Amino acid sequence: MFWALVLFWLTIVLGLIKLGRTLSLPAGPAGHSFTVFTFVAVYSLMTLVTIYLAMGASWARGAMLILFIIGILPALPLVFAHFAAIPLAATLTCAQGLAQIVGLYLVFREPAASWFGRPIER
Repeated sequence: MFWALVLFWLTIVLGLIKLGRTLSLPAGPAGHSFTVFTFVAVYSLMTLVTIYLAMGASWARGAMLILFIIGILPALPLVFAHFAAIPLAATLTCAQGLAQIVGLYLVFREPAASWFGRPIER
């Protein structure tokens, strides 16, 4: 469970690095506002779900899986295009995807799966 949480936090840190790299590039006609809004919305939700995972909330495993699926679908076509134009962002996106896959694997397999099923002590 510890390593899964490390990987999820790593994904968030890599997202911060990607945001910094993106903001250092010239902005389009609308500026960087959509990028910043999207980052804040998505990564705030990821941070919240990661915190709930650390607390043992079983539903957070499913929520993280859903976030991964929603995030990976638009990222796949973009990452291939970005390797030519923005190789650092593409590499960080691949690292994020790999960290998420391994982290999800760890929270859905034993012993983490039974850890999430334990009764909550008060």
